[in-house]
Amino acid sequence: MVADSAGPRAQERSCPLEGAPGSLAIAFGEQALRWGGLLVNTAMVFGYFIHDSREQRRDRAFWILCLTLLMIHFTACEIVITNAHEWKPVWFMVMVPELAIFLALRN
Repeated sequence: MVADSAGPRAQERSCPLEGAPGSLAIAFGEQALRWGGLLVNTAMVFGYFIHDSREQRRDRAFWILCLTLLMIHFTACEIVITNAHEWKPVWFMVMVPELAIFLALRN
């Protein structure tokens, strides 16, 4: 019988997140809060923006603006979400002034 050179602890750590602070459920819950919150708030901001832009919906320039703003929005949020060590739901309130900027750019 050959002894395992890594020892008994190597067999105990089958999950890469095992031993990390918090449990897998907490880590998944935080990620769900971050990304789920982003999706819900983005849908609300852009939904209102598009709904409030009835007159501009027929213009191609409006849709180009929407797609450009959406790409900037997701890129900035992705950078913040992936680099933030601690996440607080109140940070989604940044999207309120963002909507005001979108409305100003539309006009």
